[in-house]
Amino acid sequence: MGKADEADAAQVRRLQEELRQAHTALAGLGKGSPDRAGQVLTVFAATDRLLDFEERVPRRRDARLRKISSAIVYVAGGLAALALIASALLMATHRATWWYLIAVIPTTIVAGGLTAAEQRSPVSGHRLRAGALVVVALTAGLIVTVVAGFLTAWALAGVVVGLIAAFALWAAAPDDDAEVPR
Repeated sequence: MGKADEADAAQVRRLQEELRQAHTALAGLGKGSPDRAGQVLTVFAATDRLLDFEERVPRRRDARLRKISSAIVYVAGGLAALALIASALLMATHRATWWYLIAVIPTTIVAGGLTAAEQRSPVSGHRLRAGALVVVALTAGLIVTVVAGFLTAWALAGVVVGLIAAFALWAAAPDDDAEVPR
């Protein structure tokens, strides 16, 4: 459990204790006590504070995870860009044929497009989008290994599979925040 989760759990325990104390005070009052109505309102207020906080916890946790996923997206996009730049340099220095641009260009467009789209993406589905960019980065790595001559050109069939998998992951991510627990 991280520090933020521990802080959330501590806040829940504090609010529960506040509710218990209000309940105990209410139980100590007689049915005809003039203070009973005020104490009932105190119990309701403590209950509302606890329920409101518990309602926000999933969104707070998901927001923290979204930051991690966004970092993964940007790092994977950067790694894909570096791999594709390395491929282009190999071609520019005539160590590889320019025909490899058939794989480099679409992968560059996908990596750039998905990375740029992350800022406008909803909170929900962040894990799928991070997974999509990791697949694109792996696909870019595959391209570099082929362009560098470590694998045969037939391995570029994996680029098609990788790009389709990345699109499938990205498309599976919800396009609104409707699935985020409220």
